Amino acid sequence: MVILILIGVFLVRYFNPAIVIPVSIIIAVLVAGIFSHQTKKRNSLEMREKIMPEIASKFGNIIFANADALGFEHNGTSFEAKILWISTAEIEEAEFIIQSKVASVQEKFFIQHQSAFSNSAPDCEQMHLSTMPEGFIFHSFNPQFLLSLLENEKILNEIYKYPNDWFNRFRIAFENDEYIISWRISGMSRETEPEKISGKLQQLCQTAIVFQDEMVKLLKR
Repeated sequence: MVILILIGVFLVRYFNPAIVIPVSIIIAVLVAGIFSHQTKKRNSLEMREKIMPEIASKFGNIIFANADALGFEHNGTSFEAKILWISTAEIEEAEFIIQSKVASVQEKFFIQHQSAFSNSAPDCEQMHLSTMPEGFIFHSFNPQFLLSLLENEKILNEIYKYPNDWFNRFRIAFENDEYIISWRISGMSRETEPEKISGKLQQLCQTAIVFQDEMVKLLKR
């Protein structure tokens, strides 16, 4: 913006209609673009601030909510979800993260898209499961527990919601009674339609609830 002002001062001082008119048009277009971008960003922020409490209330009692994070309580368990915005010269990405705990469970497993970014704990065994969705890898310290979990149709239905492709990276990490579910999506930014952003976060919250409820049921058997 400062550069544009300096250019304007220069043109006024050294007035030449052949230069001033087209350059003035370019400056006007650039200024309009800047204000349009800022307005879109502000409107998206305000909409997310309105939508986030609505998402939290769908899954339980609201603990907190703001434009990029929320917390709720479901069946006595607290969940915290947030959105991280990653911006580089090459790409815009949003990472949706939700975490919670299953008390007194000393299990360890990882469910994730197979990619260069895949990682797990060194004491976990990779499981080769031909019946599972393509593009996923599975690691577990206790393979039998994870196998029992994956036999659950509700769990499988949730996993199938996250196909492995160039634009998505999905991961569930469960370690020592705490688990984190993350979903990184390319091509999303703070200016993306608030409804689309909230829809992705709501989907991840639903997945976390299903895993929580089904793990508790499995442990009570």
